[in-house]
Amino acid sequence: MSPIPRTVVTQNPIVQAVITLLTFDTFLAYDTEAPRDAPFPYTVVYSLDDALRSGTLWDGQADVMHSIQTTYVGEVAEQARKLMDKGRALMLPYGAISGIAGRSVQLVDLSDGGGVERDEDEQPRLFYAIDIWEISTTPA
Repeated sequence: MSPIPRTVVTQNPIVQAVITLLTFDTFLAYDTEAPRDAPFPYTVVYSLDDALRSGTLWDGQADVMHSIQTTYVGEVAEQARKLMDKGRALMLPYGAISGIAGRSVQLVDLSDGGGVERDEDEQPRLFYAIDIWEISTTPA
């Protein structure tokens, strides 16, 4: 299935850059939540509540460590697992995340990742896997 062309606009430029990266290729990626009728598989990108570990994105002189979560969702467990593997392959290479105005990405670290789980509360059933990322940026 080919991806639905879409542009997501978010207030957080790091989340926007990750969504842009994960929407490339065969991914559909969403900011914070997916539409109810989103086709499987898809990824949801979250800026975590305590996301800014240091500095502020709006300070042109500050280094910033930002935490995000990527949740890979599939109709079956194998779909979620393959999506997670592809997401990691896209996120981890140095220089993969770009396009953050005024900032340069220095480090992308997978700080926590788990296996695929079934969501018993959703109908139809779905499977998901979660990765937590630390993204370090400096002024460009």
